[in-house]
Amino acid sequence: IPAETLIMEAGIEVITALSSSATMDLGITGGDVDRYVDGDTNATGYATLTATARTVVASADTLDILTGGADSSAGKVRVWAVLCDVSGIDESDHN
Repeated sequence: IPAETLIMEAGIEVITALSSSATMDLGITGGDVDRYVDGDTNATGYATLTATARTVVASADTLDILTGGADSSAGKVRVWAVLCDVSGIDESDHN
């Protein structure tokens, strides 16, 4: 994720259930590791999103899934995010 980007929303969709009882968090490792999804199970479907305030990424970072519980050797997960570039807002504001 580039610097000065607003992550408006992000989530997880489990397409194929995992082979274990792993739970998943989605967030920014350098910040809040479960800002978007906290403790989602491996059941198919979309994860419940958290109500935590969203953030502007000040410096380049990554959106990461962290898992807890047993390792999984199977399953398919889709991660999605809606981003908005907010760099240059000062220039736009003064024009």
